[in-house]
Amino acid sequence: MHNILYKTMLKTSLMTQLALTNLHAGIKSKSHHYKDVGLGFVDFCKFVSPKHIYGLHEEQAAKHVFTSEYYDTTAIAEDFMIEDEAVFRGESLVIFEAFMVHGKPRFMLVQKSPYIENNKIQGCFFLSTILPLQTIESTKTYLDNPDIKISSHTKKFLDIFNLCPSRKYGLSKREMQTIIGLTQGSSARQIGEKLQLSRRTVESYIRNIKDKLQAQTQTEIVAKTIKEGLV
Repeated sequence: MHNILYKTMLKTSLMTQLALTNLHAGIKSKSHHYKDVGLGFVDFCKFVSPKHIYGLHEEQAAKHVFTSEYYDTTAIAEDFMIEDEAVFRGESLVIFEAFMVHGKPRFMLVQKSPYIENNKIQGCFFLSTILPLQTIESTKTYLDNPDIKISSHTKKFLDIFNLCPSRKYGLSKREMQTIIGLTQGSSARQIGEKLQLSRRTVESYIRNIKDKLQAQTQTEIVAKTIKEGLV
């Protein structure tokens, strides 16, 4: 739906349409200044009106929006600018975002695409979907999707919100798969067969997991991972 909206708006003079919509959307120039925004974005960021955003640099806007003691707002702005630079080169991105907005945890899915005028890329167009408060399970669907980008500040806030416990212990994908097998009552041999790994390799993963979780037995691994919501 967002792609259809995006293409339709480009055909109907995007610059004159955004401020008349309730979309959580906007256009940024190649110098990282806001050129136009929808009213949904204005409301989400708690600006008075679109004209209070026009001309702001990414860092200036970030200081107004991301009032968090946990993460430097300049670093968040830098993450956004790095993403936008990729868009200026012609890439289109889908990004899962987590951060604090005026003291409240917020989540969104953002599409970024090149903004084109006169057949040239003139900036970045973004369109966001506000997501409800996330759970460990719902967060995992975004983290496991290879087509969705996860920024540095999002990883930080997922840790703060305790929504990605596997990151807390530095567990690899294979170690998480091994843990899932253990919680299902599978032996090292059975886990290896399922993952197409040798039994010894799986046993090595189990030893690593014990060290990371400070668990003495496989039973402790299962109990701890279930209690902390890793699986």
